[in-house]
Amino acid sequence: DRDLLREILRQFGRGKGAEFHVVMAWNIEKTDRIPDNFIVRPFVNQGEILKHASLFITAGGMNSIHEALYYGVPCLMCPQQGEQRLNAGQFEALGFGRILRDRLDLYGEAMAAMKLKDQWDEGLRTEMCAVHMEAALQLFDENK
Repeated sequence: DRDLLREILRQFGRGKGAEFHVVMAWNIEKTDRIPDNFIVRPFVNQGEILKHASLFITAGGMNSIHEALYYGVPCLMCPQQGEQRLNAGQFEALGFGRILRDRLDLYGEAMAAMKLKDQWDEGLRTEMCAVHMEAALQLFDENK
């Protein structure tokens, strides 16, 4: 969504937003002006970035929100299709992220999403990220 990209560049590239370091996976065009506080690449190692992130702006794909949950990073989700809308709605209901509703206040919505971490149920997050080895081994045993 190029309009969303431009809004992220505008709101986080100057003013209050310039206090952040933004890492983005995006194929930029020659006409895109990238602010100094941005790193934009066609590909980034999402897990490595999430280890240090305060917020993850994502479409809300299952793998992305699970990685954010694992690393304890709140999400601001911008779903683009059905599956992502379902994921984002559930993730928001659990208190681990919020769905972007006002692109013109992307900065304000990002701040609100980051505050979720102060209120969320860390025990629930930990349990949702736990590896249940017995269940996994049982799946392997059943499929021998």
